[in-house]
Amino acid sequence: FMLAQKKNFTRSATEFLGDVLVYLDTRKDASQLNPITAEVFKDLVKAWEHSKKRQEKLIIICHSFGGTIVWDLLTYYRAHFPKEFQVDAVISAGTQIGLFIELDAYGKKLKDYA
Repeated sequence: FMLAQKKNFTRSATEFLGDVLVYLDTRKDASQLNPITAEVFKDLVKAWEHSKKRQEKLIIICHSFGGTIVWDLLTYYRAHFPKEFQVDAVISAGTQIGLFIELDAYGKKLKDYA
């Protein structure tokens, strides 16, 4: 039983680490979205337009690396959004945001985002 769990964990951890490395490798300067952020960006703008049309709040709920990508879009890539773009709340669970900031994976420390 333990060996089967270890195999599943190892495969999941390896896939996740690969995704992280690809993401960070394709994350250039803030003037250009990478393929991953471009997809999420498109969906966030679409959700924002929908919430505006219906006069509803935009609440983003994200998990794991999705939360990290949303955070990156709302901070590092913020200039890509329309000026009036607004998110009312972000709820994230199990994200690597704090870890990546502490490891300086983004090239900036937390104080630079305050």
